[in-house]
Amino acid sequence: MDGPVDMTPPSHTLDARKTFLLKLYDQLYNSINRYYTIVWQTFAVILGLLGALDLVAKRFLSLSEAAILAVLICTWMIAHTLDAALWMNRNMAIITNIERQFLESRDMENIH
Repeated sequence: MDGPVDMTPPSHTLDARKTFLLKLYDQLYNSINRYYTIVWQTFAVILGLLGALDLVAKRFLSLSEAAILAVLICTWMIAHTLDAALWMNRNMAIITNIERQFLESRDMENIH
């Protein structure tokens, strides 16, 4: 061999990698945003449950029907909240690793 071998990947490979990581970053953030939306929508449903209690007061629903509905919806909300927390923590860790690929150590002072 006539000297050191250049192990630097071609620029088109680096561009493809950057594009991939940026798209992954966008998707992960969209996933986090989607779970925030689900949790807030669930709170709106709980407000609807308060309306169901009003229907109990007006004798349109029985108290047991309203209680069953409340337990089901609260169970659903808790399951979605736990799922969202797990996915959000996972996605934040991946996003942090992606940011490490693009940011320099001095950026930590500038950004944070």
